[in-house]
Amino acid sequence: ATGDDILLLSTAKVDRDMKKAKWFKAIETVGALVQVWPVKADDLPGWLVRRARDAGIRLEADAAAFIATRVEGNLLAAAQELEKLALVTGGERLDLKAAMGAVADSARYDVFSLVDQIAQGNATQALRMLRGLRGEGTPIAVVTWALARELRTLVTISEAQERGSALGPAMRAARVFDSREGLVRAMLKRHDGAALFEQLRAVARLDRLMKLGGTERIWSEAEWLVLAMTGAASHGRMMSLMAETPLQ
Repeated sequence: ATGDDILLLSTAKVDRDMKKAKWFKAIETVGALVQVWPVKADDLPGWLVRRARDAGIRLEADAAAFIATRVEGNLLAAAQELEKLALVTGGERLDLKAAMGAVADSARYDVFSLVDQIAQGNATQALRMLRGLRGEGTPIAVVTWALARELRTLVTISEAQERGSALGPAMRAARVFDSREGLVRAMLKRHDGAALFEQLRAVARLDRLMKLGGTERIWSEAEWLVLAMTGAASHGRMMSLMAETPLQ
């Protein structure tokens, strides 16, 4: 490069054989090698928090987890989302609700409504909402994230009760909002700890299905999970149906 011109070469992972090649050595003598390692899925929320801090955004953990599901490992998309957030937040703390309002379309707001309909036991409405989310193009990863988040909270509260904690303190320790306490009570009354844990395992199965492909199958199993969570389908029925179609 001469003057202000810079030639940027982007390649796949540079392995040992590539480094030994004459053409590579020739380029390296007149330039610089910068290796960028991929961020693992489990590390992406933390990466987002640190990157957001550099951009003047105080990103909460739940918000970072949501953005991570949205960008699906695309670091360029993640950086662009954070750039947009920096313009609209003005350095304020960004929680989950604010993150969804800033980076997600209206359809993804409905994953929270879906969870509330499930908690209320409204099977017909919950199923209609799930199918609507699919029809509007909402990624199944966003749906499973919302279900897993709710189930993890419920499992945590149930385990605290088994250790002797009263429900009220257990919900406060799990950071359940006052407005949702009634919904959480309804879910805990409908399902015991063992059933909630199995439903959480079912979400993990959906995550594995996402990696294998098979869109039709994953949405079908998501419907059975939603019906089981509302109480419309028995827990045993959900598990037997999933057992009939083992993962390949």
